[in-house]
Amino acid sequence: FDVREYGATGARSDNARPAIQKAVDACAEAGGGMVYVPPGEYVTGTLHLRSNLRFFLEAGATLLLSRERSEFDCREDWRAALFHGEDLHHVSLEGFGVVDGRAEYEWKEQDFDDRYIGENLAEHLAVGGTRLRAFPKKDIVMARLVLLLRCTDVRVTGLSFLRSPSWTMNYYACKRLT
Repeated sequence: FDVREYGATGARSDNARPAIQKAVDACAEAGGGMVYVPPGEYVTGTLHLRSNLRFFLEAGATLLLSRERSEFDCREDWRAALFHGEDLHHVSLEGFGVVDGRAEYEWKEQDFDDRYIGENLAEHLAVGGTRLRAFPKKDIVMARLVLLLRCTDVRVTGLSFLRSPSWTMNYYACKRLT
């Protein structure tokens, strides 16, 4: 299921999300297979993965995270992701391409308590460290690149994941994840 056959152009100026999602959905309706993304730059928001899906990014293909909040159709902000799937089986994200979250960071002092890193930060400060760290700039969508919940038989290989504005990969209660 070549995304070009569903309307994706590979031009950075075009919104590729509808075309790529159509290819994913057609693949699922056929019982599964491979969604193929050829070389080009594809700007997209949330792509809802399906079971029995092999999502393949060719060398020279780049998925670019959309900067438009409306391209992330999630119920809660924490579910905003480029690749999203729940209760799926036999899913793979693979190839030789790039998934680019396009986040930009700024270095500044941490001025709030972060319960996730609190203990480590305290140890860091105790040995002379500072509160200086990188934070994503505020004008970007705080989306993960991959969010898979309760999925089985998942494989992610060969792709480069860059500049995620939030967690790069977030897997919850997945089984047989490689």
